[in-house]
Amino acid sequence: QLSLQVTAPTACNKQPRRIIVVQQANNIFKVQKAYKTFVSQCVLIVCRDTRNTLIRFFDGRCSGDPDIGIICDHMMLAARELNIGSVMMGLFDPRIIERI
Repeated sequence: QLSLQVTAPTACNKQPRRIIVVQQANNIFKVQKAYKTFVSQCVLIVCRDTRNTLIRFFDGRCSGDPDIGIICDHMMLAARELNIGSVMMGLFDPRIIERI
């Protein structure tokens, strides 16, 4: 349920994310070049939108990465309720993903 990501809380409710749904086999093959150990019929690429993040004034840290983790957690729990397996991957080459 991709719509559930809208309900995930984010810092100041800024919703600093973009989700790219990859379903075409040739595009999934491109994603697999960035992280070669998965096989899937659908890939969700959850990106932090740097234009709309909260930067903490006291240390300059961005809220975007924890926000993305919360969003992914919500979507993975919803997938599990539908008996759909999922895995969150953070160990990939972002330069490859940027070119897709």
